[in-house]
Amino acid sequence: MVTEQFDITEEESAPQHWIITASDELCRLDTALKQSTAIAIAENKMLGHATDTAEFWHRLDVCARSTYNKWKKDDPIWQEVLDNVILLAMKHRTIKALEGVDEAATLLQINAPAFAQAVIQIAQGGYGVKPSTQLQAAFGGLDRASVLTADKTNHGDVIVNMDDYKKNQDAAEKELAEWEQEQDA
Repeated sequence: MVTEQFDITEEESAPQHWIITASDELCRLDTALKQSTAIAIAENKMLGHATDTAEFWHRLDVCARSTYNKWKKDDPIWQEVLDNVILLAMKHRTIKALEGVDEAATLLQINAPAFAQAVIQIAQGGYGVKPSTQLQAAFGGLDRASVLTADKTNHGDVIVNMDDYKKNQDAAEKELAEWEQEQDA
């Protein structure tokens, strides 16, 4: 079996776990060199590395580029298995990425009360932050106040115009104070 050939067990690290899943496909190949070449190509694609470099084709676990091109041209099983192995590797990468996002979301949820307190403190002007940072923290807190995430919009215009808002607020307060004085008189 392929996993025995490469000394891979179920307990191995996550990057090699996909090979166990692909072992049935890899067993369809008639040589160990085809298997190791398929694994190397799939790993490189999964990790976003190029396979069109001289360095890749000079690896000990990979056939020569001319041999690869011959297999690609003359061996339909090779191409089918390679496509399936690449697909399994990419599926594994996607699953690992989703698991990472899920783990991060869980950590954020566990720490949500502490984050909320910090956001509230910043939004209320704590830590000596600028008004634009206060507004940004308030928007961030409001966006995340529910399990459902609010639609993301660009709050840049609001933040950029915070100074104008402050001036208008001061003018409105002054006008209100003058109006209240007129009413008392």
